[in-house]
Amino acid sequence: MAVVGVRDSSQRILGTTELPHTDSIEPAELVRSLRRAAGLSQKGLATLLGTSQPAVSRWEQGHDEPRLSTLNAVAHACGRRLVVSVADEEKVVDGVDRAQILAHLAMSPDERIRAVANVSRFRASIELA
Repeated sequence: MAVVGVRDSSQRILGTTELPHTDSIEPAELVRSLRRAAGLSQKGLATLLGTSQPAVSRWEQGHDEPRLSTLNAVAHACGRRLVVSVADEEKVVDGVDRAQILAHLAMSPDERIRAVANVSRFRASIELA
């Protein structure tokens, strides 16, 4: 799961001082960061969610993973809005980097020749060393 951002009630994306600023975050870290940023104890968050303190502890330690609806409830209880994005990742399949191929195809013929010449010089320098 990739959590793109957590927003406050005014729709601003939170900065690095309040929550980790990354393109993705593990659910355990998200729950812990949201709770701490809101100044809540595990028991306090559990009370707001109608669950137990041990359940919150298990989520934060990564022993149990909350459902997406629960993560949304955690964000809401902490005065935030959860924003989730699901996208295809650029993958290397069978040793082929699809992004590299697309970048190469987008080059002009002159750019391709220069790129190939650079790779050839690099390989030659490695072989000589």
